[in-house]
Amino acid sequence: LGTALGPLLLARHLFTLWAWLVVRLLETVEDHSGYELPWNPTNLIPFWGGAVHHDFHHKEFDGNYASVFTIWDRVFGTDKAFRAAQAA
Repeated sequence: LGTALGPLLLARHLFTLWAWLVVRLLETVEDHSGYELPWNPTNLIPFWGGAVHHDFHHKEFDGNYASVFTIWDRVFGTDKAFRAAQAA
């Protein structure tokens, strides 16, 4: 529902809805693949969580709630365990 609600309310053209759904689908596949591919263009986005960030979310079930805008996890402190695990 969250993926489609924004475009359904704000999209003025069917192409916009389809483009948004394709982007979200690709993001979901990447996050759940479990692989950090070095040639992936999302590696250029500094706040992109990626598969490692998302896998930790599924491992701990407490934290790393953002899949793309991970800055919010840092702002609200919900990624402290993830950052500690990455530093170790």
